[in-house]
Amino acid sequence: MGATLAEINSQAELQFVRKLAMSGRRTSWIGGTDAANEGEWKWISGAPMTVSDFKPLTSKQMIKYDRPERQDCLAISSHVDFHWRGIFCIQGYEYICEQENNNSNSHACDHGWTQFEQSCYYSSAIIGNVFQVRHRHKHWFGAQAECEGKGAKLAELNTESELQFVRQLAQKRHTSVWIGGTDGDKEGQWMWASGTPVSVKDFKPVTDPRMKQFDRPEQQDCLAIVGGHWKDLNCLKTLDYICEKKNTQNKVTVSKEKKSRDIDETRRN
Repeated sequence: MGATLAEINSQAELQFVRKLAMSGRRTSWIGGTDAANEGEWKWISGAPMTVSDFKPLTSKQMIKYDRPERQDCLAISSHVDFHWRGIFCIQGYEYICEQENNNSNSHACDHGWTQFEQSCYYSSAIIGNVFQVRHRHKHWFGAQAECEGKGAKLAELNTESELQFVRQLAQKRHTSVWIGGTDGDKEGQWMWASGTPVSVKDFKPVTDPRMKQFDRPEQQDCLAIVGGHWKDLNCLKTLDYICEKKNTQNKVTVSKEKKSRDIDETRRN
């Protein structure tokens, strides 16, 4: 099958999977666990949880038998109106699986790219293994050049849904990645490399005193996703990167069909 228990990384995905569980009217396993550290829920892939949907028990009878320290596996539970709940891992329940959609059709992106809405996305982090990091990591300008060599550009995020999708793509390998933003022209005024202003933002303030000590915003003019959120970094730092290009597969198919019709009409005449 080539799938895993579902790992939920956006509000849209959360609502979709919840509805899926509700349609079966039964408690369903998903891919979370806090077995390593009680109360610290992670996906079985090792990725941290960026969304949460736990709901406290209200039934006195259920509270009486609740043992959180032994309930290390995550389910969408019918007992809490199909919200999340930690449950004994050996319980027998339905389950929801998830796998990459690699179907090849006229709307699909090129091999190695992932489709979202009208664009295709490529993450350098999918290349090879940890021993090849040195070869795939680029500074921001090098990353942009790599994307351009693929007929693309560093990803430019213009909607909340696209933001969530690219964040999820970045977190698959738990690595920091360049995207196409810069405030090189004017400090604090973030623009995409194409020249369009940044309309959605996902910056998270630096709170670690040690990191604050070395933070130099005026020297950090290029945009990356670090730990799931945006961070301005020195453009010469080498990271993985995410490219974006418009999906033209459907347009190519249409033009081929039109060309075929034109040829047929010429033959008839």
